[in-house]
Amino acid sequence: MKTYYRQISPDILFTKKYGDPNGLGYKYISEADSMTSPGLYQVANEYNLRAANAKSKEARAAIIKERNQVLEDLEAAVELVRGTYGLPANPHAFTSRAMRTMKHYNALTMLTGFLAASADVARVVMTSGIERGFKTQFEMFADMLSGANGIRKLGKKEANSVAEAVDMLTGQRAMLFSDVGDMFGMGSKIEGAMGKAAMFNFMYVNLMSRWTEFTKSMASVTIGSRIIEDSIKWSKGETIAPKWKTALASSGINEQMAKRIANQFEQHGTKLKYNFMANTAEWTDDAAKQAFGAALNKDINITIVTPGKGDTPLWMSFELGSTLAQFKKFAMASTQRMLIRGMQEKDMDFLFGSFLLLGAGMLTDGIYNEFRFGKDYSKLSLTQKLLNAFDRSGLAGIYTDINRSIEALTDNRIGIGPILGETKPYGSSMRSKVGLLGPSAGQIYNVFDIMYDVGGNKYNHYTARNVRRLIPFQNVWYLDWLFDDIEKGLR
Repeated sequence: MKTYYRQISPDILFTKKYGDPNGLGYKYISEADSMTSPGLYQVANEYNLRAANAKSKEARAAIIKERNQVLEDLEAAVELVRGTYGLPANPHAFTSRAMRTMKHYNALTMLTGFLAASADVARVVMTSGIERGFKTQFEMFADMLSGANGIRKLGKKEANSVAEAVDMLTGQRAMLFSDVGDMFGMGSKIEGAMGKAAMFNFMYVNLMSRWTEFTKSMASVTIGSRIIEDSIKWSKGETIAPKWKTALASSGINEQMAKRIANQFEQHGTKLKYNFMANTAEWTDDAAKQAFGAALNKDINITIVTPGKGDTPLWMSFELGSTLAQFKKFAMASTQRMLIRGMQEKDMDFLFGSFLLLGAGMLTDGIYNEFRFGKDYSKLSLTQKLLNAFDRSGLAGIYTDINRSIEALTDNRIGIGPILGETKPYGSSMRSKVGLLGPSAGQIYNVFDIMYDVGGNKYNHYTARNVRRLIPFQNVWYLDWLFDDIEKGLR
């Protein structure tokens, strides 16, 4: 049902807007005579007209080149929304099934769980403001600790109304983590079983789906309150910071729409001490309801970073590219939605939010060292602690992965760590270098390494560690003690 909904809904919406599911607009005549919007045909015709009226061959060639690039980008955008971009000619071929199955398997064996995403909490302050973020969230948590939990439930209800915080039903973020797209329902029995196991893992073992629902519900409370509060101020002519006015405008809310949203809230919403609960289920102005919902949906996915269609290069959407770059889409999305966005805003919200992200990253690193790896966290230097916190915060996005790749290829001689004096007394393993070709390549190398050790009578504790890496759920942080015992038994 999920696959059917995901594939049919875009076709219906494209047909409603352009007259056909491919966005071609071949039924469009004119604005007065058509019920649909111009599509790709009309874009091509405008460029052809400009090319025909060009004054020189060079100008005509430049227009045609621009036309081809624009049409290629528009076609790619349509296919990305429909979920068909980069699909192989034969999705049922052995190689295609193998790559999809490996991506599910990698998610089962490599991902650690929700603790790795603990920095999500700090993002609420970064995107909605220091004062507003803390006040709205503290009021929500106080309500939760009192046993009522009404504010979070209302926030989740609003998020659910715009198809967010429903990961326990749709597994949306889990599919993005696994990078399996919409091919889940088209595979063999083995692939289907592996996919179901991966979904079970996200929902009930590493708990990432539950964490995503919780954090998006939290974010919905603060973001919804911000949209309502700023809309009320704007409608009354009160002073509103340019940043927040721009945030409303970027979501399609102008002054007139802000007045309509404020009017609907005054009639049907509830004002708490710091939070504004929209209660859009009772709104009678559909346009205001849709505008509020669109803004809420957009900002939830920016705050709790969820990769969108335009956050990654097109090559990552091809079958081989997505296999090589598995688990990298979130880093790419963080680069766009967190790092670049924050550097453009250049305000205290981003700076203070960055400190919170580093704090969350340091807390995660400390927990991992003390309780998972059995190491004394206090023995790490301050520089190493900050480097680890920076890596786990996700603040640098894809550049963290680039730095790791450089350090692996140069045996830890070049990179941020060595520049800051945190060199390692050993080089990078061959496994880490092969892993730069993607997690699937790392797993394949792992299998051959085990076969080499067993065949050459060189089985040791390193081999046992490699065997453990092939076991589903072995990297879930709170199950580490169990798999440590299993690993000892494999030695």
